[in-house]
This record gives sequence, structure tokens and C-alpha cells, in this order.
Amino acid sequence: MFRLFLASMFLLASSQATAATIITSSLDAALSGATLIDLDGEPDGTDFVNTSVSGLTVLSNANTLRFDDDWASQFGTTGIALETRSGGAADDLELIFAAPVTAFGFDINALDIDLTMILFDAMDNVIDSFTIANQPGLGLSGFNRRGYAGASSVAPIARVQLVNATQHDWFLIDNIALVTAVPEAATSVLLATGLIGLALAGRERSGGVRREHSNG
Repeated sequence: MFRLFLASMFLLASSQATAATIITSSLDAALSGATLIDLDGEPDGTDFVNTSVSGLTVLSNANTLRFDDDWASQFGTTGIALETRSGGAADDLELIFAAPVTAFGFDINALDIDLTMILFDAMDNVIDSFTIANQPGLGLSGFNRRGYAGASSVAPIARVQLVNATQHDWFLIDNIALVTAVPEAATSVLLATGLIGLALAGRERSGGVRREHSNG
């Protein structure tokens, strides 16, 4: 039974190590049932470097951020969006989830530089990373600089970092979709099997010790 426990734990670790998958559309199946944060309830024209919205903390390690409706409609979204502002030579923005998620996504518009999107688990281990390509490089210009970015992962995602260490750009983020992580049935079964295996292995060892004493 102890071997069964070890096999179960190996399978669990293997499943959690599965790499993430990038999301480039709000219609991605991984976002089915997602909670949508549209930011329209945030105070217009407010500058900040760290703030919390429903289910989410937004943090800048480089530049001032702002909730603003000045440009959102021109880029295909409505109401208030999250803007990066001036104040530094780089971009370093974090989205920290109140509860870990298995998938997330957001509109990202007016992006003229490449961003690296880094996913972290609750222990701050890197799950995976992807490049969000600059939109002019994709043949988009003017108010057509519109895109979508996100990721899904077997290992729950606790936070996301969007970073360019050498360049700063003004861009917009809006309509953030989150799929909260829930315990998987397979994970629960493996854990239960492992615990049963440990208990039985302990009983077998205890029984062997008692038999040796009785034979002595």
C-alpha cells in the first residue's frame, strides 16, 4: 500500500506541473463561466500605484496607473479602463487574485511594446511565462490596436506579472475575466488514496512488530 501512496503522490505532482496555455480570445473555452470585472465602478480619473477591486489587487512596481474613460471607447471597450501612465523607464504591473484562478483573460489595447506575462502560484513559484506581442508588429494601427491576453493552468494561478524591463508604454486593460480554482475530483481521489495507503502501511508495520514480540 505504501507503494500505492508513492504512485498517487507522483501522479498528483505530475498533474500540477503541467505547463500553462496562453489565451488570446475572450471566447476561449477555459474562460467558460468566468467572473467579469469591467472596472466601470471605479472612480474616473483616479491615479494610484496599488489598489483593490472586486476579487483583484492591481499593483504597479514602475509607473503610476489610472482608472479612466478617456480612450476606452475608441479601442472597442466601453466605460472605465485601467491605464498605465508615465513615471518610469519600464513597465511592471501585477494582477494579484484574491483567490487563485485556473484561467484569466483581459482586453489589452494600444500596446506598442512587447510584454512578458509571468504566472505565479501561491508559493510564488513561476508556473509559466508568455510574450504578449506589440500590436503594431501584428499589423494593427491607430484605434485598431486591440487584443486579448490571458492564460489557463492546471496549477492554480495566484498572481500575474506584466513586465518590460527596458521600455515603457501607455496601454489599456479592461474586462478582466477570472475563473476561480476549485479542488479537482482527481486530486481529491489521489489525496484520499494516499492517506488510506499511509494508514494501512502503518497498521501493517505495527502488526509485524506485535507478531515478532509474540514469537519471542
